[in-house]
Amino acid sequence: MLFALGGSLVVHAGPGAPGKLRVSVAPGGTIETSIDVVYLTDNPSEKSTTESIRISRGTKIAPLERSLGTGSQIVTIWRVPFLVSQGETLDVTINATSLNNTGNAVVAKIKGKTDKANLPRFIDSIYRYDMAITSREAMDAWLQNNSRLLDQAMQAAGANEQDRAVLKAYESYFKLARRLPVVKHKPEMAKEATFSKWLFDGFEIASPDFSKLADNSVIPNITRFWWEGRKLAEPDLREEFLFIDLIRFAKSERLKQETAYHWVIMELKHKKFTPELKHVYPMLRTNLKPSARTKAIDSLYQAYSIMDRGKPAYNFVMKDASGKVVRLSDYKGKMVVLDFWADWCKGCIASLPDYKKMAGAYKDSSDIVFLTIAWQDEGTEDIWKELSAKHQVAGPNNMVIIRKEESKEYQRFFEAYKITGVPRYIAIDKEGNWLCNQLSYPMEAMAAQVRDLYNEQKYE
Repeated sequence: MLFALGGSLVVHAGPGAPGKLRVSVAPGGTIETSIDVVYLTDNPSEKSTTESIRISRGTKIAPLERSLGTGSQIVTIWRVPFLVSQGETLDVTINATSLNNTGNAVVAKIKGKTDKANLPRFIDSIYRYDMAITSREAMDAWLQNNSRLLDQAMQAAGANEQDRAVLKAYESYFKLARRLPVVKHKPEMAKEATFSKWLFDGFEIASPDFSKLADNSVIPNITRFWWEGRKLAEPDLREEFLFIDLIRFAKSERLKQETAYHWVIMELKHKKFTPELKHVYPMLRTNLKPSARTKAIDSLYQAYSIMDRGKPAYNFVMKDASGKVVRLSDYKGKMVVLDFWADWCKGCIASLPDYKKMAGAYKDSSDIVFLTIAWQDEGTEDIWKELSAKHQVAGPNNMVIIRKEESKEYQRFFEAYKITGVPRYIAIDKEGNWLCNQLSYPMEAMAAQVRDLYNEQKYE
């Protein structure tokens, strides 16, 4: 889509006055779409606010008028960044003119302080990645020239001290992003003594000015690029400690809040309730200000903590292949290993023979049992039985749970075991408590982990 954005900046007197934002849509548009406007207000978590303006053909749209947070900030309107200084009003008009396939926007003339408002776009343009730059020396020369051009542009546009701080933070993100590909061309650079100093030159994760970037794509990328750079410099650095570093030392509350929220979600999604999360959580509560994000983190933590080792596992009820009702409590006195799979999951089916082989190693042990639980849609029981027989997991230890959203037992089971995908492997101790809510994978690693857990159980 191609949009022309035009508007004017009007300066309001008074030091410390908050900035203002006014976004209008010119009449006569020929398309229908939504425009996202992202800006910052003075809220405790420094979280950006995103609003959508719906453009409908021939419909008059009232201007969006909002007060901004104090200090300079970069707002984004349909992914186009603008600088707004403290006490100024950014007045932008959107002209929906035509469609294209690039998703780019073009900013038309802005009356008043046009150059100053467009300084973030200037940074975007001069730091566009040049794939021909593959050496450290060439990259250094290119970055130095870009910094010189930005300094000249800020001087010419009359950028004040606050403006410069925000723009330099924005620029530092691009510098780090452009240095990283050079390392991919020459990975041996990462072993040099000066590598970290070169890679992070001009970039400081502790910069408080990252909180002034109202761009929902930039904030996660700042963390991702810093993360990637630290791992290149210190390959043995554990992700847990890298995350703790960021939360403790970053001075942008917004950066910390967003990073913490997404880290917790990804940790729970891929690893469930881990010792690392249990270790990190108290630190998050100490180092983050109360906000909507911290409330969400608390809620997720409490929901998943029911799977912490030693807590009672939900006593599920389901049927085996013969139709017999089976409960987890039926296996009290035995360590229970569970394999969740489905007929539509190729990886699950491919792993069934290896799981069967692992179980076979304990065929003479009466204090451990290996169960398979298929997650099936209604009407697919025959497919489950056929695949179970084919892969030699049919029998009393092979069970099925049928997808029935209206079933209370189905809902309780999936809530208690946090089954969001398959395959999923779980270990329950002989007392019916959680032992491991997500076993290692691939199967060789899982076999070693099961052996260690079994030995722990055997000699307790």
